[in-house]
Amino acid sequence: MIALAGIAIFINFLLIIQKIKKWQYFSAILDILALWITTIMFAGTYSGMAAGYIGNMLFSIYLLFNPMYIDDFTGEEDNDKNNSIFD
Repeated sequence: MIALAGIAIFINFLLIIQKIKKWQYFSAILDILALWITTIMFAGTYSGMAAGYIGNMLFSIYLLFNPMYIDDFTGEEDNDKNNSIFD
């Protein structure tokens, strides 16, 4: 179980490094915060920590392919996203 948690954390750190290389800083920060919160929440048992780390790794993979940006939370609209050739 400990080896499984170690592998999940290793993959998670690789994904965070990949996000930073892709200039996805907000997603990387969210991922680090999620890892920190998961570590605090499941600190009591090894199996709980392993489950939390695997869940966090899946969240990290999701954020790698669907990055979040600050504009998603501010409500500001990007002109390039909303322009259509049919308007």
